[in-house]
Amino acid sequence: MDALLDYIDELNANRVFKLQNTATYWRHKGVETIEQFARHAIEVAFTDAWIGCYGVRHNGSIDHFTDSELISMTDELNEQRLFDEEL
Repeated sequence: MDALLDYIDELNANRVFKLQNTATYWRHKGVETIEQFARHAIEVAFTDAWIGCYGVRHNGSIDHFTDSELISMTDELNEQRLFDEEL
């Protein structure tokens, strides 16, 4: 957990809006390693992109997707949202 909190502190050094950097917060989310943090960030990006396209939170499981699959789907959702905004 210390490595994760140190990593988040490094990220926060260059951010205006800081990420939460307490062990309790991240344990509550099931995140205790840098790898889990990276996966969490990918999942949040996907969820945000889904909401941007459809206006509702995705309610299915995304656990079975690989990181690269989720990144690709997130990119596609963001492209769709940009296309829709041009109309």
